[in-house]
Amino acid sequence: MTSASTCLYALFVVAWYLARLVWGDRYWWLAGLNSFAALLFLPAPLALIVAAVPRGGFALARRRAIYIAALVPVVLWVGLFGWRFLPRAPRVAGSEAALRVMAFNLLASNGNVDGILAAIEAGQPDLLALSELTPAMDAALTSRLAATFPYRTQQTLTGASLGVGIYSRWPLAGLPSDSGPASGSLQTGLGLRSAAADVRTPHGDVRFVALHPRATLVRGGSLREIAHNVETAFRSREAQIAAVCRHVAQWGDRPVILAGDFNMTEFSDAYRCVASHLHDAYREVGLGFGHTWPDGEADQAPWSGRLQLPPLTRIDYVFHSRHWVATEARVLAVETGSDHRPVVAMLRWVP
Repeated sequence: MTSASTCLYALFVVAWYLARLVWGDRYWWLAGLNSFAALLFLPAPLALIVAAVPRGGFALARRRAIYIAALVPVVLWVGLFGWRFLPRAPRVAGSEAALRVMAFNLLASNGNVDGILAAIEAGQPDLLALSELTPAMDAALTSRLAATFPYRTQQTLTGASLGVGIYSRWPLAGLPSDSGPASGSLQTGLGLRSAAADVRTPHGDVRFVALHPRATLVRGGSLREIAHNVETAFRSREAQIAAVCRHVAQWGDRPVILAGDFNMTEFSDAYRCVASHLHDAYREVGLGFGHTWPDGEADQAPWSGRLQLPPLTRIDYVFHSRHWVATEARVLAVETGSDHRPVVAMLRWVP
């Protein structure tokens, strides 16, 4: 990296940040950059080193300008991510009454039942939100977890081979409906994969929703096809999340938890919609980036072939209403056979 490229890199990072503030996910290429925002700062240490190395022939004013340019991405990274590596305590005190929630995308093709059970054992959840839950995996998990989670529901869209499930330690009841019987999922008319129930916990009823909005699957093809696929996926997902937010608003001041693979990052417009109604448990008390995808071999990424990759972004969440305070949130690095890492959060009721 040269001095000129250091300045260009700083300009690029600033331009991205301003574009995100102004346009959000309006353009497909900007939505892609927002989805992997942390990766944009990988060259920052190298730029800082280049700026710090003395170079003959450069006037003092020019050296200072280069150094300031190299500092810009670092300062921006600290503002966006640095604070996440500092221990944080809950802003309000919670009671002793608590529940643990886990969100976990199992991966439809995954047959590693023992690995999934090990992750659940490590997380010790009271409520499980499972995405890409196939009938075969549902049967396998039910046979092994019946004593721990005697109450469950699995919801599948018409014609689909996999769905979304809720496993609970406490009894479940369908959501009340103005027309017809109680519903076990959110009715949006937008093809949203969801399971929803009122959970009868010892400390009061909780409206619990497991979500799996549309994913952004980028295969091969021309740039025009990639742009169209990304644009379509983002707009569809935004519509689904907006419908979820309307449900949450209509429910009023009741205890609500949303959990699952949202296929969105916290730099997306869809995230802003949910965060305007509910609190992100990991953002409150989690330590580090909290990246959950991709874990291991990812074959649903914007590149061809299969690559062994570490998690690069955070798309799995536990959101909660004001009735709780998050006291713990972590991502489990357990070998499960899935391309997602599960996230688990401890929520304590606010007295």
